Amino acid sequence: MGDETILKRIARRILRAEIETLTAERDALARHADAFIPTDLFQDSDVFIAGYPKSGNTWLQLMVAAMLYRLDPSHAPDSLVQELVPDIHYKAFYKRFLPITCFKTHALPHPDYKRVLNIVRDGRDVLCSYRSFNEALGEADDLDDMIAGRVEMRWGQWHRHVIAWQQNPFDAEILTVRYEDLKTDCGNQLRRIATFMQLDLGTAELAAIADSTRVDRMQDRERRFGWDNKLWPAEKRFVRRGVSGGYKDEMTAEQIAAFNERYQEALQQLGYPL
Repeated sequence: MGDETILKRIARRILRAEIETLTAERDALARHADAFIPTDLFQDSDVFIAGYPKSGNTWLQLMVAAMLYRLDPSHAPDSLVQELVPDIHYKAFYKRFLPITCFKTHALPHPDYKRVLNIVRDGRDVLCSYRSFNEALGEADDLDDMIAGRVEMRWGQWHRHVIAWQQNPFDAEILTVRYEDLKTDCGNQLRRIATFMQLDLGTAELAAIADSTRVDRMQDRERRFGWDNKLWPAEKRFVRRGVSGGYKDEMTAEQIAAFNERYQEALQQLGYPL
């Protein structure tokens, strides 16, 4: 009888311990679930890196992550950057680590995007880079068809996209950043961005971020870490030459003339010479 009582007590203790463990795990999961927010829920203070694809969006995403979280960009894998500065087209949920969260998007203006870092790049370089990007994914289009607008582009035509952001239909607070200026005067451009985002960063910190995100450093980072999005072919290079005016090596004179004629308004509005 005594042995049976002892066994019952042991069984009750084991059951109680299991219940306590399951309760703790349930509570932990509930807290964990509460930490995630759907990526279509924003705050007015949030900042959006908005730009047409291949305009330097990923580059600026890394810079902003470094500025917000005091990271060394050369040692920050893309998986970490995607958590800190989520791509709204890639992440279904995100976590808030700071009062301000910065997002990356290729979308057109939206009423929820109230503070925007609008990155722009010469459309001729954009088109060449976009074609190379599609080619790596096995979806290369004819450059003449792309220039003529005969190719269905996920985010629409370059000129309509950039003009829409310049028109700012929802009166967002916008800071326009040119890819070319980041190339030639990165430190001062990062200072503009820091001021816009109300970040207190010293000149030395900004210079270190600029140095760590040079094209050669970005290429080395890609070789070491790859990309969080596993749909990108590991054997293909995402970070290309990163030069301004590289289209002159990739387009014929006739193609350049055709692009200039079709997209003259957008080029001139953004200050790109014909």
